[in-house]
Amino acid sequence: MIDYFYEIISDGYNPAKLDFKFNLESQISEEEIFIYDSPNWIGTEEFFKSSILPTKRKVENPVKYLTELIDWNKKHIESFNSFPDIFLTKYRNAEFNEMLQMISNQTNQLVEDWNTESFEYIIDTKDGSYRKFLLINDKSKSILFEFGNYIH
Repeated sequence: MIDYFYEIISDGYNPAKLDFKFNLESQISEEEIFIYDSPNWIGTEEFFKSSILPTKRKVENPVKYLTELIDWNKKHIESFNSFPDIFLTKYRNAEFNEMLQMISNQTNQLVEDWNTESFEYIIDTKDGSYRKFLLINDKSKSILFEFGNYIH
């Protein structure tokens, strides 16, 4: 829902992205995330090995880092949108912040009993745009968050 909301209020040129997927039956592999049929180099195995894997870093507190990524993403959409007034208090900005906080809270509830191992990956497209991924794994399940802040 938030990703769709961001599409609606985006300035159309510098969008923000917030998406997630999960698998409660098996781990999501790096290859599933980053290697796919693509019209450009980004989905290739070579790009994955040369540009994405070097950015991989272990995340000790994934829920705290998720909150930081949500804030990073929100600041981008506040800066590049078609309706700047929408972030004023009179337009229920507190409720919007509450909705974003729910993502962290519900993720925390989901993973609190997991034996987590979490990683961040970054795709830098060298044009000022970044895609950041947070992969939270347990032995037999995963949740993946993707955040994108695009500058064109």
